[in-house]
Order: sequence, then C-alpha cells, then structure tokens
Amino acid sequence: MGIIKGDYMEDYGYGKAYGKVILIGEHSVVYHKPAIALPLKNLKVETYITKSTEDITVDSIFYQGFLKDAPNLEGIKVLVLETHLFLNRKPEKIHIKIDSKVPEKRGLGSSAAVSVSVVRALFNYYKEELTLETLKKLAHQAEMIHHIDPSGLDAETVLSEEAIFFVKHKTIEKIEVNLNGILVVADTGVHGHTKDAVSNVKKLLVEDEMKVRNAMDQLEDLTQQAKTFIQTDELEKLGSIMTKAHHILDELEVSDQTLNDLVNLALKNQALGAKLTGGGKGGSMIALMRNMEEALKLKDVFHNYGLKNVWLHHLKGE
Repeated sequence: MGIIKGDYMEDYGYGKAYGKVILIGEHSVVYHKPAIALPLKNLKVETYITKSTEDITVDSIFYQGFLKDAPNLEGIKVLVLETHLFLNRKPEKIHIKIDSKVPEKRGLGSSAAVSVSVVRALFNYYKEELTLETLKKLAHQAEMIHHIDPSGLDAETVLSEEAIFFVKHKTIEKIEVNLNGILVVADTGVHGHTKDAVSNVKKLLVEDEMKVRNAMDQLEDLTQQAKTFIQTDELEKLGSIMTKAHHILDELEVSDQTLNDLVNLALKNQALGAKLTGGGKGGSMIALMRNMEEALKLKDVFHNYGLKNVWLHHLKGE
C-alpha cells in the first residue's frame, strides 16, 4: 500500500478505546433497566491514520486492502463516511491501521471500541476538536449496524476511564470500584450471537410476557444490590448476586451449555460468583475471586479446560 510517513504532526492521527465487561444487567438494559459495566484497560484498541497515495485503505486482523472493497467492515465504512460528512471534508487518501486486542464477538465491546478509536483517530488526523457528544453520536451510528437497538452501554463504557451505572436514555453515573477482588474474564472461543439473543428475548416476551417482565424486574433489583455491595465493599454478596443474575439469564435462554459449564467450573474452584457477560449464546464469562492467588488458579483451570484467552482484572482502585 502506498503509505507516506510524512510529518508526525500534520500527517498522523491516533485514537484509542478500551474493551468492556458488563458486570450485571445485560439484556435487561435494553428494556431501560440499569446495568453496571467496567472498562477493561488491559484490552485496548488503537487506531493509527497516515497519509497514503491511494484511496482509503485499511489494515486490520480481518481485512487488508481498500476500505471500499472490505466485505466485513460495514461499520467502519459508515464511520469514515459520516465523520467526513460531519467535518464537511472530502475524504483524503489515508491508511487506517486498527490494532485491536479485543476479540471480536465475545461480548467485550469490540465493535464499540473500534468505532470510538477510529473516530478519535480521524479527528486527531484532521486536527479537529472532538466533543464527547459528537463521539457518541458517530459511534452509535456504527453500533446500529452491529446490534439490534443498541442500548448505548458499550459505547459509553469503552470511552470511560471508570465503571459506570447505566440506564438507557436516562442515567450515566460513574462508580468508584475499590474492591480487593479480582475479576477473571474468560473467552469461550465461540462467537457470541448478540442479535440472536436479543431477538430470542423479544420473542419470549411475546410468548410469555409475565415471565420476561418478572425476569427483568429481578435483574433490575440485583443490579441495584450489586451497586450497593460495590460501594460497601461486600465481595461475597456481590459474587452471590452475579450467580443469581446468570441463572435468570439462562432462564431467558441467552446462555448456552459452554457458558453454564464454565460458570459451574468457576464456582467449584473458589469463585464467589460467576456469570456470562455480554450478549450470550457464546462469547465470554466472568468470575469474581477473592485474591490474585485464587484468580491465577482459576486461570490455570480454564487453560487446562482448553480456553486460550483468560484475563485478570483488578477491582482495586478501578
């Protein structure tokens, strides 16, 4: 590709964003119930933009070549177009390199993190001021392609430096997380199917509205309790809440056998609580551990089980 290194200040753009994990409240958040989510700062997406001699090109783990020809980057195409329209600029010949440590379709906010980092990089390249409102607006347009009726939680979390308590179209509250525990985040290695899971819940809502409404109310109550236990540093109670939330999500048919097996495996190996995270039907799960020693042991157990990607997230001083 005809990349020109150019002057650092004039011909270079950079943007970053973090992955995320939903501690509690997935799926119910779509129905205007609260959720709590954390940025995963050891899972980062970085986007670099340089001047090129060709049409817009992209280099990512999924595709290398002309952006216009990319078969699986519709969100990025929309972002690049909409950002240029917003800036009232004709697209320049640029090269977009996306370096992502966040695995795709695992419920860890990959699409939102890529979107946020790309928008930041484009604004940085053109030396334009980027407001938080504009960033959210542009990132949301890409999220509409990846998800059915996105709550906005992913985008809010991946651009945050702190945990957030989130209610769709209503509340975004920063939460200080200062727990001594360790969160183990495990990638099942199976693509999550968020759209399918969301559709299944909506279908179930039609078939058995009372069951779904009750489940959403229970998840709302558990999320409020989780917020309290975070603030009062009650690790064991928080873990119990997480496990209860998983069982409700399983009843809503958004879990699967692999996720259930991993939750049970974690609970048998000293986890205080465990649950799926994100859309479900594959993706990732989380387990709350008392300390690093127990977290490392569980990480080994998961590796021996066959999982390749397991991360440890400190909850002290989040």
